[in-house]
Amino acid sequence: MSYIDLAGQKIGRWSVLFRTDKKKVVKYVCQCECGNKREVLSASLRSGKSKGCGCRDTEKSAKAIRKIHRSTYISW
Repeated sequence: MSYIDLAGQKIGRWSVLFRTDKKKVVKYVCQCECGNKREVLSASLRSGKSKGCGCRDTEKSAKAIRKIHRSTYISW
C-alpha cells in the first residue's frame, strides 16, 4: 500500500515525529512548538486543517484581553 510519509516534516506549528500503527486511519504523532504532543490525522495535516495544538489561539486571546484592559484603564 502506498502512502505519503510525512515524518520529519514541519507543518504549521507541528513537527511530525512518526506514523502510528493504527489499522483503520493514518495518524502521526506530532509535537507542537510549545512542546505538546498529539496524534493528528494525516488528512488534517495534508489539508492544512490542523496547524498546531491550539496554543497560538490561547496566546492570541490573552494578548487581545490585555489590549482591551489596557484601553479600558486609559479611558478612565
